[in-house]
Amino acid sequence: MNNNLPLPYLPSGVQGLDTILNGGLQSGCLYLVEGSAGTGKTTLALQFLLEGVRRGETCLFIALSETVREIEVMAASHGWELASVQVVTLQRMPESALENSLFDVSDVEQDERVNQVLEQISATRPKRVVIDTLSSLRADGEHPVRFRDVMVALRQRLDEIGCTVMMVDETPRIGAQAAPYSLAWGVIRLEQIIEDFGPLRRRLCVLKVRGQDYATGYHDFRIRSGGLRVYPSLSAPPPAVEPAPGLISSGIMEIDRLLGGGVEVGTSVGIIGPPGCGKSMLALQYARAAAERDEKTAIYLFDESPGMPVLRARSKGLDLREHLASGRIYLRSISHAEISFGELAADILQRVEQGVRAVVIDSLNGYRDAMSGGAPVAAHLLLLLGHLKARGAVAFMTLEQQSGLQPIDLSYLADTVILQRYFEIAGTVRYAMSVLKKRYGDHERTVREYSMRDGGMQVSEPMIGFTGVLGAVPVYTGGESLR
Repeated sequence: MNNNLPLPYLPSGVQGLDTILNGGLQSGCLYLVEGSAGTGKTTLALQFLLEGVRRGETCLFIALSETVREIEVMAASHGWELASVQVVTLQRMPESALENSLFDVSDVEQDERVNQVLEQISATRPKRVVIDTLSSLRADGEHPVRFRDVMVALRQRLDEIGCTVMMVDETPRIGAQAAPYSLAWGVIRLEQIIEDFGPLRRRLCVLKVRGQDYATGYHDFRIRSGGLRVYPSLSAPPPAVEPAPGLISSGIMEIDRLLGGGVEVGTSVGIIGPPGCGKSMLALQYARAAAERDEKTAIYLFDESPGMPVLRARSKGLDLREHLASGRIYLRSISHAEISFGELAADILQRVEQGVRAVVIDSLNGYRDAMSGGAPVAAHLLLLLGHLKARGAVAFMTLEQQSGLQPIDLSYLADTVILQRYFEIAGTVRYAMSVLKKRYGDHERTVREYSMRDGGMQVSEPMIGFTGVLGAVPVYTGGESLR
């Protein structure tokens, strides 16, 4: 027998986990899943077994700390039926049965419970086994060497049977006995973090897996009806790609001219300016223009409910209802601490895989405040934008800026930066826009006035007769007048 042959992968049954494991679980190996109470260890283990049932495999759940009824209730909460999973409980031996033992009582009980486990596995000959929890196999006393010997014997016997085993364990307290990681083929840790505000956040990391590459670091996950769903982190950028040929039109000729013809496919656009200057309206203008070309746009709102921008756009002649109903525009409002970075990235990339060609994040200020935990906003966005670029999608990001012309950290996040400003003349407030940078292709170095009236945005020719417009107090130099 050639022991160097790669083992076949088994799907874990947990959405996203096989992606992190770069294929799945190695058949015939022992995995340890650890975490504190409430992190979802047993739920993950049940998903592992139910995936085996779907594949026609014999599956065994050995409960050492819960009753069959408790396990069935947990499964029912997810809509699962365990009729095809053999569930057995192994109770602790009564003290009266151990009173006359010549050996340490805890050692005797430990051996008996391990023997019970092996007897159940030998009788059933399952393809997949869950042992929940490993802590119930530990002796009451502190005998780490003895516990390791027991685990070595258990693993050897499981290897002989040839089943894939998932052992569930509590995360050890400081100074307590830890599971012998060296005996496990792979170790997965589940964690939960209680934020100062909002719901708790869950994440997992793969501490080790032999014989295969896997995604390191933390990965967000949620427990919902139907089990765990894991969101693989954007831990590394995709291969660098140049934007594909082609320009995206705003639907307004003057804006396209300002941008040297349009926005390049597969790039990112930052729209910056003070409150109320029309940043969201410009992003919605691009979304409507895309919809009229029968292209899909996904808009993520972090500052208001979905109805408000739609109502506001409609009041300016930008009716989006037909495109929302057709699915050409997808609109989602995200509340503070509602989702994590990982979950949001997964949702965005899934939309892109389903045909979305433009993504709007409105705004980065709200995005920063709404996200629950995870990497710094700029670091996460760089990875996300890289993945969008690799898929040929365009990202539009709005950023509120109270004063000054510098685009804060948007300058290195975005390939193109559009600045929108107020200016005052003759006692009236007007609006102007210009392009501060464009990484790919040329653009106008001019300032154009715009207004938001019935019919959407209306943009003027370059304001060549004025200076100081971006400083909010323009000076007329001749050659052009403002109506």
